[in-house]
Amino acid sequence: MHFSSRFRYYLAHKNHLQESVPVVIALVCAYADSLANDSDVYKMEIIQAQPCHLPQLVPVFDAYRVFYQQESDLNLAEAFLRQRIEKQESVIFLAIDEKGKALGFTQLYPNFSSVSAKRTWQLNDLYVVKSARRQGVAKALMEHACQFAKRGGVKGIALETAESNHSAQRLYESLGYVKERGTYHYFLSFIEPESTPKSQ
Repeated sequence: MHFSSRFRYYLAHKNHLQESVPVVIALVCAYADSLANDSDVYKMEIIQAQPCHLPQLVPVFDAYRVFYQQESDLNLAEAFLRQRIEKQESVIFLAIDEKGKALGFTQLYPNFSSVSAKRTWQLNDLYVVKSARRQGVAKALMEHACQFAKRGGVKGIALETAESNHSAQRLYESLGYVKERGTYHYFLSFIEPESTPKSQ
C-alpha cells in the first residue's frame, strides 16, 4: 500500500486504531492543512530564485498576474523578474517539487522604518499553482521568508490582503501576523484607468 494510501486509511480508522493499539506515524509534512485533505503530501524544496530559475518561475509569475486580471505576457514577466533579481531589488523564494516543477513563489521587497531605524520587508506577492493548493506550499513559503527575515535582523514583515480573503487571513494569523487597526492606506496612481467602451 502506498504511503499516502496508508495515511488515508489511518485518517479514516484512527479512532478504532487508537482504542486498540498505540499508533505512531512519522510524516514529513509542509502544512498542517494537508492532514485534513484527501491528497498526497508534497515533497518540496524552497530555493531563492536566481536568473537560472527564470524558466521555472516565469510561467508561475505570469499566472499570478493573470489571476489579478492582467493580460498574459511572458516576456514582460521575464524582464521584470530578471531586473528584480539581477539588481537585487527583491528576494524571491520558489517552491519546487522533486522533478523541479514550480509549485509557487513569494516575493519580498525591502523597506525601512524611520521610527525604529530598522529595515523591514514587504511580503508583496504570494502565489501557489492551482494543482498544489491546500498542500502546505503557501505556509512553507511564508515560514521560509520569515526565517530569512529573522536572520537579517530586520524589524519585521508587512503584508496586506483583501478584506474578503478570509482563508489567507487565517493563514497569516496562524503564523503570528497581527492585523493593524486604526490605519488607512492611500495610493496616488500615475496611470490613467482604462476607459470602458461605450455601448452602441
